[in-house]
Amino acid sequence: MLLLSLIAIALFITGGFIRSTLGDVLVVIWLYCFLSSFINLTYRILIPASVLVAFVVEIAQYFKVAELLGIEPDTLLSIIFGATFDWGDMVAYIVGGCVCLVVERLMKASVSVH
Repeated sequence: MLLLSLIAIALFITGGFIRSTLGDVLVVIWLYCFLSSFINLTYRILIPASVLVAFVVEIAQYFKVAELLGIEPDTLLSIIFGATFDWGDMVAYIVGGCVCLVVERLMKASVSVH
């Protein structure tokens, strides 16, 4: 569901808070869920790794790596890479990581109570 939401945001929402901020928060949450589904590491490692991957993609946007690699605009790969660097995106990625951390800690606390 998270991936479908991200695709819908990328394809159908052209601007505003949902596209520019919420989508970036969700991307880190999705990335964390995706990685944790097949990598057996603790959330204390996977959450920062997820944020780091998002940072690397954002930095690649700054250096226009997609363009340098010849990735055509409006393709799935260009949507994944994004187009423009924005410091606000970096903050949104950190927020996404914090959401993952809070959820993991809440889940751990609820398991230890039972």
